[in-house]
Amino acid sequence: MKKIILILLIIGQFTGLAQDTIKETSETKTIEYAQATFKTTRIINAQSIENPERGTLIFLIQHRFGRLNTGAYNFFGLDQSTIRLGFEYGITKRLAIGIGRSSHLKTFDGFVKYKILRQSTGAKKMPLSLTYYGSMDLTSLKWEDMGVVILPPHKAVGLTATSILVSISQGLLH
Repeated sequence: MKKIILILLIIGQFTGLAQDTIKETSETKTIEYAQATFKTTRIINAQSIENPERGTLIFLIQHRFGRLNTGAYNFFGLDQSTIRLGFEYGITKRLAIGIGRSSHLKTFDGFVKYKILRQSTGAKKMPLSLTYYGSMDLTSLKWEDMGVVILPPHKAVGLTATSILVSISQGLLH
């Protein structure tokens, strides 16, 4: 009888330890963030919610073509094409900056992009991602190149500022 009571006490001790371990693991829930909603920082010519990874420099060559229906005279839109060369750099996982130059109106641009909210499940639930994008564009085309005659020659400088919020919900995570 004493042996049975001793065995039950020993088994009860192990059972109590097992329950405490399960309780501890359920309290330490992790946060799972949505990743790669888009595979790049751009969607065609617009911004996505994605940023370059921390310490990553991206070199972009973007181009737009003219209308295809202009025929062989305009080489099916290639004569009206414009190009943009740009760099994007991830300062942190949430913050990115970039600069670029476009052949359209000889435009220089710079931007800052910050992930305000990140879609997540687990201990911290967030149903969507929200990214702020702010940019400044400087047009450096000369007045004469636009067909305006001014003496002495001046540059047509135009400064444009843009701010947008990009939001996306990927749906339920795994």
